[in-house]
Amino acid sequence: MTAADVGALLPAPAARGVTAPAATRVEPGQVAALARLTLGQALRRGVDMSSGASGRPLLQLVVSLGLVGLMVAASVTRSPDADAFLARLFFGAFLLVGTALVPDTPEVRDRHVEILFSKPVSVPTHLAARALTLGVLAACVVLPFGLPGLLAAAWRFGLPLWRPAADLALLLAGAITLALLWLLVLVRLALRLGFGRVRRAAQSALMLTVLAISLHAALTLAGLELLPDVALRDTLHALPSTWFARFASVATPLERVGVLLLLVAAPLLYAWSGSRVGDDALEREPPAEDLVAAPLSARVVTALLGRGLSSVSAGLAVALLTRA
Repeated sequence: MTAADVGALLPAPAARGVTAPAATRVEPGQVAALARLTLGQALRRGVDMSSGASGRPLLQLVVSLGLVGLMVAASVTRSPDADAFLARLFFGAFLLVGTALVPDTPEVRDRHVEILFSKPVSVPTHLAARALTLGVLAACVVLPFGLPGLLAAAWRFGLPLWRPAADLALLLAGAITLALLWLLVLVRLALRLGFGRVRRAAQSALMLTVLAISLHAALTLAGLELLPDVALRDTLHALPSTWFARFASVATPLERVGVLLLLVAAPLLYAWSGSRVGDDALEREPPAEDLVAAPLSARVVTALLGRGLSSVSAGLAVALLTRA
């Protein structure tokens, strides 16, 4: 944390001394400082405390997910229409964001709690900073993965020039909405089942997601797809990811209403639930199972993708520490 970040986290001096931040007020300077601190720790060059891997996480993230995204984009030639391809693309992107939410190790968790709870930061400010961090890191996942596919779909199916921009905005909005909602579920699961168990399950799910997306794209390119895009679209028809994918084109009025409801309900539920996780539950001594090493699947995905995705997972998981 830099001196500027420390200064931004302290309340502004009033006419008669220094006052604590108002309980219901969001301090923009503190929001920026908290987000900058979290993003800096997640994406800076160095050694990941969770895995021991070193490197440039942001570059590794862009390269690894970009390669997977290019594989998916290349398979667009096998899709019968843009609707089917975008349904698959959005589903894969949302799945990546969901599995990238991984609770951190006890050591990293304790360090964040010590830093963040030692400053006079109000509840709404914590919530706003956490949401901003989630948004930026979710974008770091979906942009390198989804952008090649969106451009490929526009070229392959002759979509108007505004469609890639609209679909990209919908992809980002849906990813952030999913991150906010899934975070609330993970917090409850982690407090009930233990951070270690949830972390190991999420790491394994992340590995399986990356492998499944890559394998499906490779088989599609080879003409050996196990589930054609049309059948996959029909399977995914009832999922919110398909609603977002169809919003700018052939979505039904009910699907558009569903998207709008999710966009409104996610931040409201997040703000309502974010302050209901007690600090004592987050600061208690971690159980023995929390100290178990990462599973083999997590070490495999770290070796394949580098520190990038692991670091973004850690950054997203900071939200599990900071009850705002």
